[in-house]
Amino acid sequence: MREPRPASLRRHPPRVHELEAIHQATALLAAQTDPDETAVATVCLCGELLEAHRALLWWLNGDHLVPRAQWRDGAAWSFEDELAGAGPRHGLSAVRTEVESDGSLLIPLRADGEPVGVIVAEPEPRAVFDTADAAQADLLAAVAGPALRTARRLHDAEATVARLRDVDHVKTEFLALASHELRTPITVLTGYLSLLEDGAFGEMPAASRDIMPVINARLAEMEGLINAMLETARVEDGRLHLEIDAWDLREICDEAVRRCDVFVHTSQQLGLLCPETPVPVLVDRERLLTVISNIVHNAIKYSPSHTDVHCTVAIEGDTAAVAVKDSGLGIALEDMNTLFTRFGRIRRDPATHSIMGTGLGLYLSRELARAHGGDIRVESSPGAGSTFTVVVPLAT
Repeated sequence: MREPRPASLRRHPPRVHELEAIHQATALLAAQTDPDETAVATVCLCGELLEAHRALLWWLNGDHLVPRAQWRDGAAWSFEDELAGAGPRHGLSAVRTEVESDGSLLIPLRADGEPVGVIVAEPEPRAVFDTADAAQADLLAAVAGPALRTARRLHDAEATVARLRDVDHVKTEFLALASHELRTPITVLTGYLSLLEDGAFGEMPAASRDIMPVINARLAEMEGLINAMLETARVEDGRLHLEIDAWDLREICDEAVRRCDVFVHTSQQLGLLCPETPVPVLVDRERLLTVISNIVHNAIKYSPSHTDVHCTVAIEGDTAAVAVKDSGLGIALEDMNTLFTRFGRIRRDPATHSIMGTGLGLYLSRELARAHGGDIRVESSPGAGSTFTVVVPLAT
């Protein structure tokens, strides 16, 4: 059994690895659609983040708190049935994590200001929780509360779908709802981070400035996810409207590459090669920018050895093409059919298991490319990397 962490080591501001842990928790919880799995994932993340001895999650069922998942000594599980019992009801009125008199943490889970549940975390013997732990727990709770509520809502929606046999429609509605709920807090957070970087609240310490690229990169990923969810909902319910105008494809590709610079590793190169003369296309600039950015981001993400990524713009007959080539993991022939499906994730290769994603990016990218009268081609083989080529008609 590991030694309890001394209290003195718990008092520290969030470090880069802790911010990464919160980002991974966000991605993990966002991928959950089952309430029990979300509850188990939440107590597991809580237990590991706080190095707790035990963590018990109670969720709100009507007017009652009922225990639903537990983490203890490195193992997590859900209760098959909602057990009867008196939960810590005073936690429903709390808005922040509190250190209880017995040394445990009372962590309220809320979404849009409304209570969702409570986590009670107990420290290891001879260890104590303090305000630094409470702050970390609050970061996790800010993610877990909405995730748990969304998972329970989705579970209820899917029960209705089973009766109505309209699964696709409900998933589209869920995407639209989730993207709407996430967009506002992400926008506010991005604004405040920009103010911090500009010194609006005073000079930022050098140590804090060092972690800003990490935060900005993760926010960019979240914004991409939200936009993908919103656009997917528009595609599927027929609300997608293209604002077509004349653009130089070189300028769009340059912007896409600059957007993806935040994801590039320090040992990695992201290059762009364009013709010397304009490449005119009639497109919706923002939608095509989304397509190319998704492809470039995927190339970076699926190159875990941080090999270089090269983008090439060319004219092919009456079409314009953007080829994005990487030397990453590659894709097996039998996985090609999964590649452009909604929520499609290729999990055959163990190396992809740690790569976060929803399976919406490529699906949306091809749908948007085809809405322009174009398409996306793929050439790939396992271990040899991939080349994704976006093709759209030239302006005549």
